[in-house]
Amino acid sequence: MDYMYMLKLIFTTFIGVFGVNWLFHKFYISSKRDFTSVAYNQQANISSVRKENETAHYRNFLVPLGFPLITGLSLSLKYKIRNGNFADVWKAIMELAGNNTITFKNGAESVNLKEVNGMASHLLQLCDQYRNVGIAVPQSSLQGFVMSIAAMIGSVKGSLKPHFLASIPRQKFEDMDVLLISSWSAYKMLNGSEKWYKLVIVCEPMKDDIDVPDHVQSWDSILQGYVINASFQYTPAEDNSDDTKIAVYATSSWNATTSFTQGCLVSGIASFIQGFPSGHQLTCVDSLAVAGRLGDVDLSIHFWHKALAVLLHGGCLSFVSEPGAELKNLRGSTLLFCEPKFLSHILDEIKTRNCSLWRKLRFAWATALLSEGVFTNSGQSPFAALDELRCVFVAEHIQNTQLVSSFPERIPTRQPSFAALSRELLTSEKLNSIRAQLGSRVVVELYCPYVVMGPLFQTSFYDYRVLPSSVDSDFLCCGAISTNLEGKLVKTDENPELDVTKRQGMLCVRGFTIGKPLDHDRLEAAMKLSAKFSGGEGWMPMVGIFGLWGKDGCLYIYK
Repeated sequence: MDYMYMLKLIFTTFIGVFGVNWLFHKFYISSKRDFTSVAYNQQANISSVRKENETAHYRNFLVPLGFPLITGLSLSLKYKIRNGNFADVWKAIMELAGNNTITFKNGAESVNLKEVNGMASHLLQLCDQYRNVGIAVPQSSLQGFVMSIAAMIGSVKGSLKPHFLASIPRQKFEDMDVLLISSWSAYKMLNGSEKWYKLVIVCEPMKDDIDVPDHVQSWDSILQGYVINASFQYTPAEDNSDDTKIAVYATSSWNATTSFTQGCLVSGIASFIQGFPSGHQLTCVDSLAVAGRLGDVDLSIHFWHKALAVLLHGGCLSFVSEPGAELKNLRGSTLLFCEPKFLSHILDEIKTRNCSLWRKLRFAWATALLSEGVFTNSGQSPFAALDELRCVFVAEHIQNTQLVSSFPERIPTRQPSFAALSRELLTSEKLNSIRAQLGSRVVVELYCPYVVMGPLFQTSFYDYRVLPSSVDSDFLCCGAISTNLEGKLVKTDENPELDVTKRQGMLCVRGFTIGKPLDHDRLEAAMKLSAKFSGGEGWMPMVGIFGLWGKDGCLYIYK
Protein backbone atom coordinates (compact mmCIF):
# COMPACT_ATOMS: atom_id res chain seq x y z
CA MET A 1 0.00 0.00 0.00
CA ASP A 2 2.83 2.37 0.84
CA TYR A 3 4.51 1.64 -2.48
CA MET A 4 1.32 2.36 -4.39
CA TYR A 5 0.88 5.61 -2.47
CA MET A 6 4.45 6.70 -3.18
CA LEU A 7 4.06 5.81 -6.84
CA LYS A 8 0.88 7.89 -7.10
CA LEU A 9 2.56 10.77 -5.27
CA ILE A 10 5.57 10.71 -7.61
CA PHE A 11 3.34 10.46 -10.66
CA THR A 12 1.11 13.30 -9.46
CA THR A 13 4.15 15.46 -8.67
CA PHE A 14 5.63 14.75 -12.08
CA ILE A 15 2.38 15.64 -13.83
CA GLY A 16 2.07 18.79 -11.72
CA VAL A 17 5.62 19.97 -12.43
CA PHE A 18 5.29 19.14 -16.11
CA GLY A 19 1.96 20.99 -16.30
CA VAL A 20 3.29 24.07 -14.51
CA ASN A 21 6.38 24.10 -16.73
CA TRP A 22 4.19 23.76 -19.86
CA LEU A 23 1.89 26.55 -18.74
CA PHE A 24 4.90 28.74 -17.80
CA HIS A 25 6.48 28.32 -21.24
CA LYS A 26 3.18 28.47 -23.13
CA PHE A 27 1.74 31.58 -21.56
CA TYR A 28 4.32 33.55 -19.53
CA ILE A 29 7.44 33.16 -21.68
CA SER A 30 5.53 33.34 -24.98
CA SER A 31 3.84 36.57 -23.89
CA LYS A 32 7.03 38.16 -22.52
CA ARG A 33 9.53 37.08 -25.20
CA ASP A 34 10.98 40.09 -27.05
CA PHE A 35 12.03 38.28 -30.21
CA THR A 36 10.24 35.30 -31.71
CA SER A 37 12.02 32.42 -33.41
CA VAL A 38 10.68 33.72 -36.72
CA ALA A 39 12.26 37.13 -36.12
CA TYR A 40 15.59 35.49 -35.24
CA ASN A 41 15.58 33.86 -38.68
CA GLN A 42 14.71 37.10 -40.50
CA GLN A 43 17.36 39.57 -39.39
CA ALA A 44 18.33 40.30 -43.00
CA ASN A 45 16.73 40.84 -46.38
CA ILE A 46 18.45 38.61 -48.91
CA SER A 47 18.56 39.07 -52.67
CA SER A 48 18.93 36.34 -55.22
CA VAL A 49 22.46 35.45 -56.32
CA ARG A 50 23.31 37.41 -59.48
CA LYS A 51 26.90 36.43 -60.23
CA GLU A 52 29.26 33.52 -59.95
CA ASN A 53 31.78 33.41 -57.12
CA GLU A 54 29.69 35.49 -54.73
CA THR A 55 26.83 35.04 -52.29
CA ALA A 56 23.54 36.85 -52.29
CA HIS A 57 23.44 40.49 -51.18
CA TYR A 58 22.43 40.94 -47.54
CA ARG A 59 20.72 43.95 -45.99
CA ASN A 60 19.42 44.71 -42.52
CA PHE A 61 15.82 43.54 -42.09
CA LEU A 62 14.84 47.19 -41.45
CA VAL A 63 15.78 48.06 -45.06
CA PRO A 64 13.68 46.08 -47.56
CA LEU A 65 15.12 45.16 -50.95
CA GLY A 66 14.19 47.73 -53.57
CA PHE A 67 14.23 50.53 -51.02
CA PRO A 68 17.22 52.85 -50.50
CA LEU A 69 19.63 52.31 -47.64
CA ILE A 70 19.59 54.81 -44.78
CA THR A 71 21.18 57.81 -46.48
CA GLY A 72 20.55 60.60 -44.00
CA LEU A 73 18.12 62.49 -41.82
CA SER A 74 15.32 62.88 -44.44
CA LEU A 75 14.80 66.59 -43.81
CA SER A 76 12.01 68.24 -45.73
CA LEU A 77 12.67 71.32 -47.84
CA LYS A 78 9.60 72.39 -49.83
CA TYR A 79 8.83 69.37 -52.01
CA LYS A 80 12.26 67.78 -51.65
CA ILE A 81 13.92 65.57 -49.08
CA ARG A 82 17.44 66.42 -47.94
CA ASN A 83 19.87 64.08 -46.22
CA GLY A 84 21.27 66.96 -44.17
CA ASN A 85 24.77 67.78 -42.96
CA PHE A 86 26.57 68.63 -39.75
CA ALA A 87 25.23 72.20 -39.71
CA ASP A 88 21.66 70.85 -39.84
CA VAL A 89 22.44 68.53 -36.94
CA TRP A 90 24.14 71.21 -34.83
CA LYS A 91 21.32 73.70 -35.46
CA ALA A 92 18.77 71.16 -34.22
CA ILE A 93 20.98 70.34 -31.23
CA MET A 94 21.22 73.99 -30.21
CA GLU A 95 17.45 74.43 -30.54
CA LEU A 96 17.11 71.81 -27.79
CA ALA A 97 20.08 73.05 -25.77
CA GLY A 98 18.93 73.73 -22.25
CA ASN A 99 20.48 72.07 -19.25
CA ASN A 100 22.12 69.28 -21.23
CA THR A 101 25.84 69.07 -20.60
CA ILE A 102 29.05 67.37 -21.68
CA THR A 103 31.55 65.98 -19.17
CA PHE A 104 35.11 65.70 -20.44
CA LYS A 105 38.01 63.59 -19.24
CA ASN A 106 40.15 66.62 -18.44
CA GLY A 107 37.48 68.53 -16.54
CA ALA A 108 36.00 67.98 -13.10
CA GLU A 109 32.80 69.86 -13.95
CA SER A 110 30.31 69.43 -16.75
CA VAL A 111 30.22 72.03 -19.52
CA ASN A 112 26.88 73.34 -20.78
CA LEU A 113 26.22 72.95 -24.48
CA LYS A 114 25.76 76.71 -24.82
CA GLU A 115 29.35 77.20 -23.66
CA VAL A 116 30.59 74.64 -26.18
CA ASN A 117 28.70 76.45 -28.93
CA GLY A 118 30.12 79.80 -27.84
CA MET A 119 33.68 78.49 -27.85
CA ALA A 120 33.22 76.80 -31.22
CA SER A 121 31.76 79.96 -32.77
CA HIS A 122 34.67 82.03 -31.42
CA LEU A 123 37.24 79.58 -32.81
CA LEU A 124 35.48 79.47 -36.17
CA GLN A 125 35.71 83.24 -36.50
CA LEU A 126 39.45 83.16 -35.74
CA CYS A 127 40.16 80.24 -38.08
CA ASP A 128 37.73 81.09 -40.84
CA GLN A 129 40.50 82.11 -43.25
CA TYR A 130 42.36 78.84 -42.74
CA ARG A 131 41.86 75.44 -44.33
CA ASN A 132 42.17 72.24 -42.29
CA VAL A 133 42.92 71.98 -38.59
CA GLY A 134 44.98 69.04 -37.39
CA ILE A 135 43.65 67.77 -34.06
CA ALA A 136 46.30 65.76 -32.21
CA VAL A 137 44.51 65.75 -28.85
CA PRO A 138 41.70 63.42 -27.71
CA GLN A 139 38.16 64.48 -28.64
CA SER A 140 37.26 63.36 -25.12
CA SER A 141 38.97 66.55 -23.90
CA LEU A 142 37.26 69.95 -23.91
CA GLN A 143 39.79 71.39 -26.36
CA GLY A 144 39.62 68.50 -28.82
CA PHE A 145 35.83 68.34 -28.78
CA VAL A 146 35.27 72.08 -29.18
CA MET A 147 37.81 72.38 -31.99
CA SER A 148 36.20 69.41 -33.75
CA ILE A 149 32.79 71.07 -33.53
CA ALA A 150 34.17 74.36 -34.87
CA ALA A 151 35.92 72.65 -37.77
CA MET A 152 32.88 70.51 -38.65
CA ILE A 153 30.77 73.67 -38.78
CA GLY A 154 33.45 75.15 -41.04
CA SER A 155 33.30 72.06 -43.27
CA VAL A 156 29.77 73.13 -44.26
CA LYS A 157 30.00 76.92 -44.04
CA GLY A 158 33.58 77.41 -45.23
CA SER A 159 36.83 75.65 -46.06
CA LEU A 160 37.87 74.61 -42.54
CA LYS A 161 37.75 70.87 -41.82
CA PRO A 162 38.84 68.71 -38.87
CA HIS A 163 41.74 66.34 -39.44
CA PHE A 164 41.99 63.74 -36.66
CA LEU A 165 45.61 62.71 -36.15
CA ALA A 166 46.76 59.58 -34.33
CA SER A 167 50.02 61.41 -33.57
CA ILE A 168 51.76 64.70 -34.33
CA PRO A 169 52.61 64.70 -38.07
CA ARG A 170 56.17 63.95 -39.12
CA GLN A 171 55.48 65.13 -42.63
CA LYS A 172 53.76 68.21 -43.98
CA PHE A 173 50.12 68.12 -45.05
CA GLU A 174 49.70 70.73 -47.76
CA ASP A 175 46.20 71.80 -46.72
CA MET A 176 46.73 71.78 -42.93
CA ASP A 177 47.04 75.35 -41.64
CA VAL A 178 46.22 74.88 -37.94
CA LEU A 179 47.57 72.32 -35.46
CA LEU A 180 46.10 71.62 -32.02
CA ILE A 181 48.47 69.85 -29.60
CA SER A 182 48.19 68.85 -25.96
CA SER A 183 51.16 70.39 -24.14
CA TRP A 184 54.35 72.42 -24.32
CA SER A 185 56.27 69.16 -24.10
CA ALA A 186 54.58 68.12 -27.33
CA TYR A 187 55.42 71.52 -28.80
CA LYS A 188 59.12 70.95 -28.14
CA MET A 189 58.85 67.68 -30.08
CA LEU A 190 57.78 69.60 -33.18
CA ASN A 191 61.47 70.34 -33.64
CA GLY A 192 60.96 73.16 -36.11
CA SER A 193 57.92 71.72 -37.89
CA GLU A 194 55.76 74.42 -36.27
CA LYS A 195 56.80 76.51 -39.30
CA TRP A 196 54.57 74.30 -41.45
CA TYR A 197 51.45 75.83 -39.88
CA LYS A 198 49.90 79.27 -39.83
CA LEU A 199 48.61 78.72 -36.30
CA VAL A 200 49.65 76.29 -33.56
CA ILE A 201 47.41 76.04 -30.49
CA VAL A 202 48.73 74.45 -27.27
CA CYS A 203 46.12 73.25 -24.78
CA GLU A 204 48.21 74.17 -21.71
CA PRO A 205 48.46 77.73 -20.33
CA MET A 206 51.34 79.84 -21.61
CA LYS A 207 54.61 79.49 -19.65
CA ASP A 208 56.95 82.40 -18.98
CA ASP A 209 60.11 80.39 -19.64
CA ILE A 210 59.08 79.42 -23.19
CA ASP A 211 59.89 81.72 -26.09
CA VAL A 212 57.54 81.05 -29.00
CA PRO A 213 56.77 82.81 -32.30
CA ASP A 214 53.63 84.87 -32.73
CA HIS A 215 51.67 82.14 -34.52
CA VAL A 216 51.98 79.79 -31.51
CA GLN A 217 49.33 80.48 -28.85
CA SER A 218 47.84 78.81 -25.82
CA TRP A 219 44.23 77.61 -25.67
CA ASP A 220 43.37 80.15 -22.97
CA SER A 221 44.70 83.09 -24.95
CA ILE A 222 42.95 82.15 -28.16
CA LEU A 223 39.62 81.76 -26.35
CA GLN A 224 39.79 85.16 -24.66
CA GLY A 225 36.62 87.11 -25.32
CA TYR A 226 34.38 84.20 -26.24
CA VAL A 227 30.71 84.59 -25.35
CA ILE A 228 28.24 81.89 -24.30
CA ASN A 229 25.94 81.42 -27.26
CA ALA A 230 22.62 79.58 -27.18
CA SER A 231 21.80 79.90 -30.88
CA PHE A 232 23.21 78.67 -34.16
CA GLN A 233 22.06 80.08 -37.47
CA TYR A 234 22.21 78.11 -40.68
CA THR A 235 20.34 78.38 -43.98
CA PRO A 236 20.36 74.98 -45.65
CA ALA A 237 21.03 74.31 -49.29
CA GLU A 238 18.07 73.46 -51.52
CA ASP A 239 19.50 70.14 -52.67
CA ASN A 240 21.74 67.31 -51.54
CA SER A 241 24.93 68.94 -52.79
CA ASP A 242 26.39 68.83 -49.28
CA ASP A 243 26.38 65.01 -49.27
CA THR A 244 29.75 64.81 -51.00
CA LYS A 245 31.42 67.57 -49.01
CA ILE A 246 34.18 66.38 -46.72
CA ALA A 247 33.16 66.32 -43.06
CA VAL A 248 36.35 64.98 -41.51
CA TYR A 249 39.75 63.53 -42.33
CA ALA A 250 41.37 60.80 -40.23
CA THR A 251 45.04 59.76 -40.33
CA SER A 252 46.08 56.47 -38.76
CA SER A 253 49.22 55.63 -36.82
CA TRP A 254 50.60 54.01 -40.01
CA ASN A 255 50.08 57.32 -41.86
CA ALA A 256 47.07 56.34 -43.99
CA THR A 257 44.57 59.19 -44.44
CA THR A 258 40.87 58.62 -45.15
CA SER A 259 38.19 61.21 -45.84
CA PHE A 260 34.59 60.89 -44.67
CA THR A 261 31.83 62.98 -46.20
CA GLN A 262 28.80 64.72 -44.73
CA GLY A 263 26.81 61.76 -46.07
CA CYS A 264 28.91 59.38 -43.95
CA LEU A 265 28.12 61.49 -40.90
CA VAL A 266 24.36 61.94 -41.25
CA SER A 267 23.63 58.42 -42.50
CA GLY A 268 25.42 57.03 -39.45
CA ILE A 269 23.43 59.27 -37.11
CA ALA A 270 20.15 58.22 -38.74
CA SER A 271 21.14 54.54 -38.63
CA PHE A 272 21.91 54.71 -34.91
CA ILE A 273 18.60 56.42 -34.15
CA GLN A 274 16.66 53.87 -36.19
CA GLY A 275 18.36 50.98 -34.37
CA PHE A 276 16.30 51.62 -31.24
CA PRO A 277 13.02 49.69 -31.38
CA SER A 278 9.59 51.09 -30.62
CA GLY A 279 9.21 51.96 -26.96
CA HIS A 280 12.97 52.32 -26.43
CA GLN A 281 13.77 55.35 -28.61
CA LEU A 282 16.22 58.06 -27.62
CA THR A 283 14.80 60.80 -25.40
CA CYS A 284 15.98 63.91 -23.58
CA VAL A 285 16.67 61.88 -20.43
CA ASP A 286 19.32 59.76 -22.12
CA SER A 287 22.96 60.23 -21.22
CA LEU A 288 25.71 58.57 -23.27
CA ALA A 289 29.01 57.59 -21.64
CA VAL A 290 31.92 57.08 -24.06
CA ALA A 291 34.61 54.99 -22.40
CA GLY A 292 38.35 54.61 -22.66
CA ARG A 293 40.08 54.63 -26.04
CA LEU A 294 36.86 55.34 -27.93
CA GLY A 295 37.24 58.99 -26.95
CA ASP A 296 40.90 59.15 -27.93
CA VAL A 297 42.22 60.40 -31.23
CA ASP A 298 42.89 57.06 -32.93
CA LEU A 299 39.36 55.64 -32.43
CA SER A 300 37.27 58.77 -31.88
CA ILE A 301 35.92 58.73 -35.43
CA HIS A 302 33.41 56.13 -34.21
CA PHE A 303 31.70 57.89 -31.29
CA TRP A 304 30.39 60.91 -33.23
CA HIS A 305 27.29 59.21 -34.61
CA LYS A 306 26.09 58.17 -31.17
CA ALA A 307 27.13 61.41 -29.45
CA LEU A 308 25.40 63.67 -31.96
CA ALA A 309 22.28 61.47 -32.01
CA VAL A 310 21.93 61.69 -28.22
CA LEU A 311 22.53 65.46 -28.20
CA LEU A 312 20.03 65.75 -31.07
CA HIS A 313 17.37 64.41 -28.72
CA GLY A 314 18.30 66.79 -25.90
CA GLY A 315 20.39 64.28 -23.96
CA CYS A 316 23.79 64.53 -22.28
CA LEU A 317 27.26 63.22 -23.06
CA SER A 318 30.18 62.18 -20.88
CA PHE A 319 33.63 60.67 -21.36
CA VAL A 320 34.97 58.22 -18.79
CA SER A 321 38.51 56.95 -18.40
CA GLU A 322 40.16 53.57 -18.03
CA PRO A 323 41.72 51.56 -16.45
CA GLY A 324 39.96 51.72 -13.12
CA ALA A 325 36.55 51.89 -14.70
CA GLU A 326 34.99 52.75 -11.39
CA LEU A 327 31.26 52.23 -11.44
CA LYS A 328 30.68 55.67 -9.98
CA ASN A 329 31.82 57.17 -13.28
CA LEU A 330 28.75 55.68 -14.92
CA ARG A 331 26.28 57.19 -12.47
CA GLY A 332 23.36 58.70 -14.38
CA SER A 333 24.34 57.15 -17.72
CA THR A 334 21.61 55.38 -19.66
CA LEU A 335 23.83 54.37 -22.62
CA LEU A 336 27.42 53.13 -22.59
CA PHE A 337 29.78 52.89 -25.56
CA CYS A 338 32.85 50.86 -24.65
CA GLU A 339 35.31 48.17 -25.68
CA PRO A 340 35.35 44.62 -24.24
CA LYS A 341 38.33 45.48 -22.05
CA PHE A 342 36.42 48.28 -20.32
CA LEU A 343 33.44 46.00 -19.82
CA SER A 344 35.77 43.42 -18.31
CA HIS A 345 36.96 46.00 -15.74
CA ILE A 346 33.36 46.66 -14.72
CA LEU A 347 32.63 42.96 -14.30
CA ASP A 348 35.79 42.49 -12.24
CA GLU A 349 34.66 45.29 -9.93
CA ILE A 350 31.25 43.68 -9.59
CA LYS A 351 32.81 40.34 -8.68
CA THR A 352 34.81 41.89 -5.84
CA ARG A 353 31.58 42.46 -3.96
CA ASN A 354 30.15 39.52 -2.05
CA CYS A 355 26.84 38.24 -3.35
CA SER A 356 24.23 36.66 -1.12
CA LEU A 357 22.52 33.39 -1.91
CA TRP A 358 19.35 35.33 -2.76
CA ARG A 359 21.31 37.45 -5.21
CA LYS A 360 22.77 34.34 -6.85
CA LEU A 361 19.30 32.81 -7.21
CA ARG A 362 18.01 36.01 -8.84
CA PHE A 363 21.01 36.02 -11.19
CA ALA A 364 20.34 32.40 -12.21
CA TRP A 365 16.67 33.26 -12.79
CA ALA A 366 17.63 36.25 -14.96
CA THR A 367 20.08 34.28 -17.11
CA ALA A 368 17.52 31.50 -17.59
CA LEU A 369 14.88 33.97 -18.78
CA LEU A 370 17.34 35.79 -21.03
CA SER A 371 18.23 32.54 -22.79
CA GLU A 372 14.52 32.17 -23.52
CA GLY A 373 14.35 35.66 -25.02
CA VAL A 374 12.77 37.34 -21.98
CA PHE A 375 14.60 40.38 -20.64
CA THR A 376 14.60 41.04 -16.89
CA ASN A 377 16.85 43.07 -14.62
CA SER A 378 16.12 40.91 -11.58
CA GLY A 379 19.70 39.62 -11.62
CA GLN A 380 21.27 43.09 -11.74
CA SER A 381 24.11 43.66 -9.33
CA PRO A 382 23.19 46.08 -6.52
CA PHE A 383 25.09 49.17 -7.69
CA ALA A 384 23.37 52.54 -7.83
CA ALA A 385 25.55 53.60 -10.75
CA LEU A 386 23.93 50.94 -12.93
CA ASP A 387 20.31 51.69 -12.04
CA GLU A 388 19.67 53.88 -15.10
CA LEU A 389 21.85 52.00 -17.59
CA ARG A 390 19.61 50.52 -20.28
CA CYS A 391 21.87 49.66 -23.20
CA VAL A 392 25.58 48.93 -23.65
CA PHE A 393 27.21 49.15 -27.08
CA VAL A 394 30.36 47.03 -27.18
CA ALA A 395 32.84 47.90 -29.93
CA GLU A 396 34.80 45.02 -31.47
CA HIS A 397 37.55 46.13 -33.87
CA ILE A 398 38.99 44.29 -36.82
CA GLN A 399 42.46 43.40 -35.63
CA ASN A 400 44.48 43.88 -38.81
CA THR A 401 42.97 47.17 -39.96
CA GLN A 402 46.23 48.18 -41.60
CA LEU A 403 45.93 45.26 -43.99
CA VAL A 404 42.28 46.03 -44.78
CA SER A 405 42.99 49.72 -45.42
CA SER A 406 45.99 49.00 -47.67
CA PHE A 407 43.85 47.05 -50.20
CA PRO A 408 46.55 44.54 -51.19
CA GLU A 409 46.31 42.88 -54.58
CA ARG A 410 47.05 39.45 -53.14
CA ILE A 411 44.50 38.17 -50.63
CA PRO A 412 46.00 36.46 -47.55
CA THR A 413 45.06 32.95 -46.54
CA ARG A 414 42.68 32.66 -43.61
CA GLN A 415 44.38 32.26 -40.25
CA PRO A 416 42.95 31.60 -36.78
CA SER A 417 42.39 34.61 -34.52
CA PHE A 418 42.71 36.99 -37.44
CA ALA A 419 39.62 39.13 -37.08
CA ALA A 420 38.40 39.47 -33.50
CA LEU A 421 40.28 41.04 -30.64
CA SER A 422 38.47 39.49 -27.69
CA ARG A 423 37.27 36.04 -28.63
CA GLU A 424 37.06 34.88 -25.00
CA LEU A 425 34.97 37.70 -23.59
CA LEU A 426 32.17 38.05 -26.09
CA THR A 427 30.80 34.56 -26.36
CA SER A 428 27.02 34.48 -26.39
CA GLU A 429 27.01 32.75 -22.99
CA LYS A 430 29.22 35.48 -21.54
CA LEU A 431 27.00 38.16 -23.03
CA ASN A 432 24.01 36.51 -21.41
CA SER A 433 25.78 36.78 -18.04
CA ILE A 434 26.73 40.42 -18.69
CA ARG A 435 23.13 41.36 -19.49
CA ALA A 436 21.95 39.78 -16.27
CA GLN A 437 24.63 41.46 -14.14
CA LEU A 438 24.17 44.92 -15.66
CA GLY A 439 20.40 44.71 -16.05
CA SER A 440 20.67 46.23 -19.53
CA ARG A 441 20.66 45.26 -23.17
CA VAL A 442 24.05 44.63 -24.74
CA VAL A 443 24.63 45.28 -28.45
CA VAL A 444 27.88 44.08 -30.03
CA GLU A 445 29.18 46.19 -32.93
CA LEU A 446 31.99 45.40 -35.38
CA TYR A 447 34.19 48.32 -36.51
CA CYS A 448 36.98 48.72 -39.02
CA PRO A 449 38.83 51.97 -38.06
CA TYR A 450 40.01 54.30 -40.83
CA VAL A 451 37.91 52.42 -43.40
CA VAL A 452 34.26 52.67 -42.30
CA MET A 453 33.03 55.44 -40.00
CA GLY A 454 30.17 53.53 -38.36
CA PRO A 455 29.68 49.89 -37.40
CA LEU A 456 29.75 47.27 -40.11
CA PHE A 457 27.52 44.84 -38.22
CA GLN A 458 25.61 44.88 -34.96
CA THR A 459 23.57 42.41 -32.96
CA SER A 460 19.92 43.14 -32.40
CA PHE A 461 18.68 45.14 -29.40
CA TYR A 462 16.64 42.04 -28.51
CA ASP A 463 19.13 39.29 -29.37
CA TYR A 464 19.75 37.31 -26.15
CA ARG A 465 20.50 33.97 -27.79
CA VAL A 466 22.97 31.54 -26.25
CA LEU A 467 24.69 29.82 -29.15
CA PRO A 468 26.18 26.31 -28.97
CA SER A 469 29.76 26.19 -27.68
CA SER A 470 30.89 24.80 -31.05
CA VAL A 471 29.72 28.04 -32.69
CA ASP A 472 31.18 30.34 -30.04
CA SER A 473 34.55 28.62 -30.20
CA ASP A 474 34.96 29.03 -33.95
CA PHE A 475 33.00 32.16 -34.82
CA LEU A 476 32.32 35.69 -33.68
CA CYS A 477 28.64 36.46 -34.24
CA CYS A 478 28.58 40.00 -35.61
CA GLY A 479 24.82 40.33 -36.06
CA ALA A 480 23.06 41.86 -39.04
CA ILE A 481 24.67 44.42 -41.30
CA SER A 482 24.05 48.12 -40.53
CA THR A 483 21.08 49.82 -42.15
CA ASN A 484 23.30 52.13 -44.21
CA LEU A 485 25.33 49.28 -45.73
CA GLU A 486 24.81 46.09 -47.67
CA GLY A 487 27.19 43.17 -47.89
CA LYS A 488 28.16 40.02 -49.72
CA LEU A 489 30.82 37.31 -49.46
CA VAL A 490 33.07 36.52 -52.42
CA LYS A 491 35.27 33.64 -53.45
CA THR A 492 39.06 34.09 -53.28
CA ASP A 493 41.62 31.91 -55.02
CA GLU A 494 43.80 31.91 -51.91
CA ASN A 495 41.05 30.32 -49.77
CA PRO A 496 39.41 27.60 -51.90
CA GLU A 497 37.99 25.85 -48.82
CA LEU A 498 35.45 28.68 -48.42
CA ASP A 499 32.48 27.81 -50.64
CA VAL A 500 30.20 30.66 -51.72
CA THR A 501 27.43 28.14 -52.42
CA LYS A 502 27.50 27.48 -48.68
CA ARG A 503 27.43 31.24 -47.96
CA GLN A 504 31.17 31.39 -47.14
CA GLY A 505 33.82 33.79 -48.38
CA MET A 506 35.55 37.14 -47.93
CA LEU A 507 33.46 40.15 -46.97
CA CYS A 508 32.65 43.02 -49.36
CA VAL A 509 30.49 46.01 -48.37
CA ARG A 510 29.06 49.11 -49.98
CA GLY A 511 26.98 51.97 -48.62
CA PHE A 512 27.13 55.39 -47.05
CA THR A 513 29.58 55.27 -44.12
CA ILE A 514 32.59 54.05 -46.10
CA GLY A 515 35.53 56.44 -46.29
CA LYS A 516 37.66 57.31 -49.30
CA PRO A 517 41.45 56.86 -49.24
CA LEU A 518 43.13 60.23 -49.64
CA ASP A 519 46.49 58.81 -50.66
CA HIS A 520 46.75 58.30 -54.42
CA ASP A 521 48.36 54.85 -54.17
CA ARG A 522 45.76 53.53 -51.71
CA LEU A 523 42.89 54.97 -53.77
CA GLU A 524 44.19 53.35 -56.94
CA ALA A 525 44.69 50.03 -55.13
CA ALA A 526 41.14 50.21 -53.73
CA MET A 527 39.68 50.86 -57.19
CA LYS A 528 41.59 47.92 -58.71
CA LEU A 529 40.51 45.59 -55.93
CA SER A 530 36.90 46.73 -56.22
CA ALA A 531 36.95 46.12 -59.97
CA LYS A 532 38.40 42.64 -59.41
CA PHE A 533 35.65 41.51 -57.03
CA SER A 534 32.65 43.57 -58.08
CA GLY A 535 33.16 44.85 -61.60
CA GLY A 536 33.04 48.49 -60.56
CA GLU A 537 29.71 48.35 -58.72
CA GLY A 538 31.00 50.24 -55.71
CA TRP A 539 31.83 47.28 -53.46
CA MET A 540 34.76 47.64 -51.06
CA PRO A 541 36.55 44.34 -50.35
CA MET A 542 37.36 43.96 -46.65
CA VAL A 543 40.61 42.08 -47.19
CA GLY A 544 41.26 39.31 -44.70
CA ILE A 545 37.77 39.29 -43.14
CA PHE A 546 36.39 35.80 -43.79
CA GLY A 547 33.07 34.53 -42.61
CA LEU A 548 29.73 32.96 -43.44
CA TRP A 549 26.16 34.15 -43.54
CA GLY A 550 24.04 32.35 -40.99
CA LYS A 551 20.50 31.24 -41.80
CA ASP A 552 19.43 34.03 -39.44
CA GLY A 553 20.91 36.64 -41.81
CA CYS A 554 23.79 37.49 -39.46
CA LEU A 555 27.48 37.42 -40.32
CA TYR A 556 29.68 34.95 -38.45
CA ILE A 557 33.39 35.74 -38.72
CA TYR A 558 35.93 32.94 -38.41
CA LYS A 559 38.09 33.35 -35.33
